[in-house]
Amino acid sequence: MFDKLNLGLLDLLTILLPGGLLIGFLIFVGWPEDLFVLNSLADSPWMEGTIFFATAYVSGHFIYLVSSFLDGWIYDKIKPIWWSNLSLFNQALGIRFAKIQTVSRGDFNTFKYAMAYLLTHKPNLHSAVERTMAESKFFRSFCVVLFVGIVFSLVKSNWVLGGICLGLMLLSLIRYLTQRAKSIEAAYQYLILLHEGDLGSFPPQEDELKLYAGQKKSDFWKKVGLSVNQVFVRRS
Repeated sequence: MFDKLNLGLLDLLTILLPGGLLIGFLIFVGWPEDLFVLNSLADSPWMEGTIFFATAYVSGHFIYLVSSFLDGWIYDKIKPIWWSNLSLFNQALGIRFAKIQTVSRGDFNTFKYAMAYLLTHKPNLHSAVERTMAESKFFRSFCVVLFVGIVFSLVKSNWVLGGICLGLMLLSLIRYLTQRAKSIEAAYQYLILLHEGDLGSFPPQEDELKLYAGQKKSDFWKKVGLSVNQVFVRRS
């Protein structure tokens, strides 16, 4: 019961709420005039509510997809500056390396390992990290919503609203970055605490993330090319 409630709250924070905020903002600025064609489709407030929440849910997924690029564009770039202490990560990497040496870090990185370990052994700690990460993802998506708000404010020459959206976007960006770093550090801390009795068996490992980050982009475009070739070229 608690897991289902927690999952619902995570969906609310990361998907439904950002989508609802975007739809609400578009209605507020009046573009387009009949955004949901409510006059022709909705015969009652119940129908209007159903259409609104369905549209917000779908929009929230697209916002989530777009906002996920901020991890690579912003967080990964400033992480070495603001969160340069790798002691927690190196120790957690040592645990992962000792436990599953045969699995590539590119396929199963240290954070994913920490979260999987917590989910398997301490679900309550996993939920605690998930809540912090969900807050981070909400503000990450909110940055995208506010960016759309800035664009529409400029189009309509509403400088006050644009300034408010810009200020909120900067604050949301800071909150997203700090909460993301906090959730990752918490996952490593919990993983280390659960192994505190035998940390001597898990010496810290050096970071090889930079090599993997460059390879990840290369592999992505290779997969895109192979997919296009598989779908279109071979059928022709």
